[in-house]
Amino acid sequence: MQRMILCLCFVTICTISLYTKANEVVYSFADLKILAANAAHDEFFKHALDIRPSLRDKSWQELVSDMGVNYLSGLISKSHLGQKEFTQVTSLSKWPSFAKDEFFIDKRDQIFLRQISQCYKKQNSNCQALTKFINHDFQHNHSFAFELITTLANHGVGQKKLWYYSRELVANKFSEFYCNRVPLKEIVINQIYHRYGTDKQQEMNIHTDCYKVLAKTLKTYLKSSKIHQREAAYQNLKNQNLLTSKDEAIYQTMTLLADKNFLDHELDLAIISMKSLGSKPKLRLEILNQLKKIDPLPGKLFIKKSSIINQAKTRVFSRYFPEYIDFYAHTCIDYLSENKIFPLGNPTPYCHDLFSMNKKINILPATLTKQYSKATFFINSNSRK
Repeated sequence: MQRMILCLCFVTICTISLYTKANEVVYSFADLKILAANAAHDEFFKHALDIRPSLRDKSWQELVSDMGVNYLSGLISKSHLGQKEFTQVTSLSKWPSFAKDEFFIDKRDQIFLRQISQCYKKQNSNCQALTKFINHDFQHNHSFAFELITTLANHGVGQKKLWYYSRELVANKFSEFYCNRVPLKEIVINQIYHRYGTDKQQEMNIHTDCYKVLAKTLKTYLKSSKIHQREAAYQNLKNQNLLTSKDEAIYQTMTLLADKNFLDHELDLAIISMKSLGSKPKLRLEILNQLKKIDPLPGKLFIKKSSIINQAKTRVFSRYFPEYIDFYAHTCIDYLSENKIFPLGNPTPYCHDLFSMNKKINILPATLTKQYSKATFFINSNSRK
């Protein structure tokens, strides 16, 4: 008897369920228009798909699109979105009608970025998962990746994660519009330096157009006193055929002055570059004016004053770029004699090495050596005491 009662209950429940489903109200297009006119978004989206696929014409599509954009605009104006609203947004994003709707996507992405920002502000533990979900599970406009990394950078996310979300953007042709903007510029250049000389260097996949807009910044590092930084900039520019003869000359000049441990072919290239510079006084003047802006002035080449190799390299440098040697020596004397004020201290830390080396290779005029002796007379006298 008990079993029979249970069976009757089950049949009754199923019958009621089927009856209710069969008698659900199906909205017409006219109903949807009324809902749209009254901005009844929840009810509208609940019944928008009541219209059979074969009847979803241009008018239906425009109505749905307008309601979607208006709904998102309303959400954007709110100071805070709850989970229910966020779920609704993600659900609507899966509709084919909105998949390629740029107006919808643009506003939807604004909401997504705000949700990510709010998550980091609250220091929730799921922010990384939320970011990956939003980034990978939805189609975005090209600007989204840039806005995403900007948002993440503002919340102190590390370079490794920032690069993870930058890779797709810097690899495509649209990168030229973003690669020279903060923070993407710093992220890409950081990767160029970080990966240079490692097995991961080839994994960067940076688009040529991105390199083109970064070239100006990278070229400033051709004068860097940091060898790794200078070489990374040079090699990446060279690989992209973005070096001019002036860039090459600046790099080779700095490399000689920095006293790098050259391989034979590297030294040959540097000497060839210096010889070429020797016949171009205008270019030498341009390079000299750029070197003058560096403080302290590069001159590590002079430090190994007893080295036969360094003496030979200094002779080559003096022969083809005498203006720099002359400027370095004059600046040194100005500092020692206190003829000029140098706010950052000694601009020629290898001055004494240069004049000491000069005793063996005789590249400085006698007037300069006399001025140096006079400027250092009291220093030498005190040291003897």
